Amino acid sequence: MGVGPGSFSGIRVGIAAAQGIALVQDVPVFGICSAWSVAVQHPQVTRLGVFADAKRREAFCTAFAYGGFDRATYLLPMEELEDHASKFTLAVSAEPLAGIATRVHPRARDFLGFPPTFPGWITQQPLEPIYLREPAIALPKAR
Repeated sequence: MGVGPGSFSGIRVGIAAAQGIALVQDVPVFGICSAWSVAVQHPQVTRLGVFADAKRREAFCTAFAYGGFDRATYLLPMEELEDHASKFTLAVSAEPLAGIATRVHPRARDFLGFPPTFPGWITQQPLEPIYLREPAIALPKAR
C-alpha cells in the first residue's frame, strides 16, 4: 500500500480501503513510500531524486542511491527545485515540474517482488500517510 507522500484525501482513502480488505481477509497490510517503485526501476543510478508537487509552492523529494534509500522524503521550496534537482545524477517526476525532464510513474507491480523483510516496508499498525507538514485545514478539537 502506497502511503505517500501525496494527496491527503487520496492516500487516506487508499489506506482505509486496503485495511478494510485486509481485515476481512485476515491478512496483514504493509505500507511503503511510493518512490521506492521508481528506485527499483533505476537501480543503476548513482543518485536518484524522485520529485513531486507538494502544493503550497513546495515540492517533495525522496533520494536514492543505486536503488537503495539515501534520504527520507523531505520538502523544499518550489523556487529551489531546479537547482536542487541538478544535484542528482537523475531527477524524475511523474508530473511536469520545472527543471525535471524525465517522467517516471510508480508501478504497483514493482512492490510484488519485495520480500517481507524489505527495509522499505512500513509495518506498524494502523498505517498512517507520510505527513511532512501540518494540514492546511484542521477540524476543531472536541470538548
